[in-house]
Amino acid sequence: MKFLVDTHILLWHLEDSPKQSETVKKELQDSSNQIFISQASIWEMSIKISLGKLKIPVPFEDLLFHLERSAWAILPIQNKDILRLLDLPYHHSDPFDRIIAAQCLNQDLTLITKDSIFEHYGVAMLKS
Repeated sequence: MKFLVDTHILLWHLEDSPKQSETVKKELQDSSNQIFISQASIWEMSIKISLGKLKIPVPFEDLLFHLERSAWAILPIQNKDILRLLDLPYHHSDPFDRIIAAQCLNQDLTLITKDSIFEHYGVAMLKS
C-alpha cells in the first residue's frame, strides 16, 4: 500500500509514542508499503519549531537527513496539488491539512492520521 503520514504521526513515530496504534506501527514497518511524508508537514514543523511551539527529539537537520536517507519518501507539493485546493470544500482553514488532503486525493494515497477532518474530503484513511 501507499501511505502518507500526517505530521503528528511522524512525531509519534519519532518519540515511539504509545498514542500510535499497533496497526499503524505494523504498517510503517512493513517494507512492502510505500511511506511518504508531505513536504507540507516538514514545512509546518519548521514553522512551529522556529516559533517555539514544537520540540522534536532530534535536531531538525538530522530529521531531514534521516528522511532523505530512509525508506520514507518526501512527497513534494506539485502544481496539481495546489490546483486541487480550488475544488476542495472549506471544512476547515488549516492550509497544511488541506494540501495533505489534496496530495492524498491526487496520488491515491491512504493517510495515516488521528484527525477525522480528512473524512470530509473523501481521503482514504488509516486511523491511529
